[in-house]
Amino acid sequence: MSKYSIYRAKLYVIANQFCDNVDYLRIKWYIIDMANKRIDGLDQKIIASLRENGRKSNRDLAREIGVTEATIRKRIRGLIERGSMHIAALTNPFHLGYNVNMLVGIQAEPAHLEEIAHKIAELRQVRFVSISAGRYNIVAVVLFTSSDDLLDFLTKKLAAIPGIKGVETSQYLKVTKRTYDWVPVSQSGS
Repeated sequence: MSKYSIYRAKLYVIANQFCDNVDYLRIKWYIIDMANKRIDGLDQKIIASLRENGRKSNRDLAREIGVTEATIRKRIRGLIERGSMHIAALTNPFHLGYNVNMLVGIQAEPAHLEEIAHKIAELRQVRFVSISAGRYNIVAVVLFTSSDDLLDFLTKKLAAIPGIKGVETSQYLKVTKRTYDWVPVSQSGS
C-alpha cells in the first residue's frame, strides 16, 4: 500500500465524520485514484472525441458517449491532473512567421547530458529537447523567423553552453505529417 493510499484512507475516515457531501468526496477520491490508473475504454472515447473537436462541451460529450456530464467532467479532470491529456490549441509555426524550423542534433559531454539538455530547454527558440541514443545524445526542435536568428542561436546561444562538442542542423522544408493521435500500447498492435 502506498503512502498516498494510507493518507487517502485516513482522510476518508475523518472526512466521513465531518462532511455531509460524501458524493463530493467520492469525486475527489476518484481523481486521486486516477493517478495510478491506466487509460480505460471510457477515457479513450473521451480523448478520441476531443481529438476531433477540442471545444466540444461536456454535455455534448456525455450525450455522444452515453454517460453523465458529471462522469465526463471527472474523467477529463483526472486525465489532465495526472498528465495523460492536455487540451491546447495547436498552431502551424509556418503560419505564425517561423519560417526556419530546424532539427538540431547535439553532441555533448556524456557526464553533463542532463545539465546541458536543461540549459538548451531554457532557450526561447527551443520547442522540444530530448536526451537520445545514437549519433547525437541531445536532439532539439527549434523555430526561427529568419536565417539570421538561426545563426545567432548557433554562434551565440548554443556556443555559450559549456559541454557541447558538436552541432548539426537539418531544416524542415515541408511537414507532410504531424499527428497527436496516439493510442494506448495495448491497442496499437505493437
